[in-house]
Amino acid sequence: MILKSNWSCTVCGMSSTRRFSVRRHIRTVHDGMGGIIPFVEYVIGRREGNYPPQERPRFSRSESTFTDKIMAEIENDLARKIANAVNRPANDPVYSGLAAYFRAKKSQEMYTDLLKDLQKDV
Repeated sequence: MILKSNWSCTVCGMSSTRRFSVRRHIRTVHDGMGGIIPFVEYVIGRREGNYPPQERPRFSRSESTFTDKIMAEIENDLARKIANAVNRPANDPVYSGLAAYFRAKKSQEMYTDLLKDLQKDV
């Protein structure tokens, strides 16, 4: 089955086979400031310069940096190593306290040396 776009948003060009989907998009993404037109009219208007080009898709609103992701991986690896060394069940109060301690220990000094080492390897 081939789906064709029937309706488009005049602000960003988002298109859908259902008019209510474009209406919901305009209401939620553009705060109601936009129009709904047939897709063919949008294509013609784009060629004539009446509508701006489409924006790049935004799949997530996450603003985490590459460094944040590295730190999260390091923390996960550290937690695994601690869990293996301690070898206690997760509901053990000592283990839970230790895990909470390491989650709370997110100081910049702890990562400075590691980042320097990582930059040396690159």
